[in-house]
Amino acid sequence: MTHSNTQFPICLFEVCKLGSNTKDRGDIGEKIAEQWLIRSGFEIVYRNWRSGHKEIDLVCREKKDWVFVEVKCRFGKGFFMPERSVNKQKQKNLRMAGNDFKRYYKIFGNIRNDIVAVVFHSAGKQIMHFRDAFYG
Repeated sequence: MTHSNTQFPICLFEVCKLGSNTKDRGDIGEKIAEQWLIRSGFEIVYRNWRSGHKEIDLVCREKKDWVFVEVKCRFGKGFFMPERSVNKQKQKNLRMAGNDFKRYYKIFGNIRNDIVAVVFHSAGKQIMHFRDAFYG
């Protein structure tokens, strides 16, 4: 698993927007990850693609590759690294959703599973991109 690690300052306005609702916080983290991926040359094809109860946060293209991205966020002190929460069961669900996507859209070619972790802390926010995070 390889990753890139990027830090951006967090503005006071963004801290106020975080609120206490977990879904709202997750949505903000997904938007930040999406913006970062676009700046990194990715094309966002779908957001929150669902197959039954399974979901792919972001379906992207990077050059000729299809990339299924799981976004994980953490806030404040005392947390573990967000990418660690993509356990074996979550990986299995993501693989199943990815296979459903490939069948539905008749996708062939290079496919990759990435994780983008967004961590908010008092000094700002940190974005970590784990390419080929797990086999799909």
